[in-house]
Amino acid sequence: MTYTVISAYVGAYPGGRPAPDLSQVPASTDNAYFRFLLAFARDTNRDGVFVPVWDSNITPDLIATLVQQGKGGFWASLGGGDNFPWQPPSDEAAWIDNAVSSLTAMKNTYHLGGFDINYENNLDDSFVRCMTTVIRLMNDSPNWPPRFQTAFSLTPFGQTLDAYQQIYQTNHTWIHLLNYQAYADTPSVDGYLNTYAQLAQTNLDQHQPGYPELGLGIATSTSAPRGLQPPDIFTVWDNLHNQGVTNAFIWCLEDSAENTYAIERELLRRS
Repeated sequence: MTYTVISAYVGAYPGGRPAPDLSQVPASTDNAYFRFLLAFARDTNRDGVFVPVWDSNITPDLIATLVQQGKGGFWASLGGGDNFPWQPPSDEAAWIDNAVSSLTAMKNTYHLGGFDINYENNLDDSFVRCMTTVIRLMNDSPNWPPRFQTAFSLTPFGQTLDAYQQIYQTNHTWIHLLNYQAYADTPSVDGYLNTYAQLAQTNLDQHQPGYPELGLGIATSTSAPRGLQPPDIFTVWDNLHNQGVTNAFIWCLEDSAENTYAIERELLRRS
């Protein structure tokens, strides 16, 4: 039996909407796990000190309660979207120190299992250097047992794939998944499948991901759909699932709630 992880972004106020009642989101099952991706954490002063900018009703106490109830796990997503492009730090060493410190504190306060890196614009060499070093410093200590290590996912699409591939190649040990936003640049079932076939051409010398390291990005808005919607998206999922893809990333729960989480429920059913 394969084990599926469904990760969904929440808390970014898309269209001005607050987060839905997270207790009503489909829970984890015996063979599938639900993960909430808090959108977003940002260094709003551009100094590496990350703070939550997600819906303030998603508190540490709420997260602890939902985890205890078996509703799933929580990660935080860094950056996010067109309105927060990457800005090269004036002092990279200071930025990195602040990022490691603030993200470690956030992880402990909000009971986080990891972080999703989701910058989408202006990704230059400084972005690769800074994120690569942050990931390494938050993991590469001989004194830390595995439970203290911090997992990461990366969220590329066509225009940003090169930068994220460079980060993956350097830190693939701690990067569990590439959440490819296929809805940004693939218009058909064949387009999705061909894109993932190209991404999964594993080259061990360059540490390229194979199918198990890839996640299927799905946009759930039905009023302004992006990418494939049901039933075509489930055709893609079934094909990729058979190839070894066991992870789906959903943008976003605010959209999903308007359709009673139909896509999430169907993914759980098919897992």
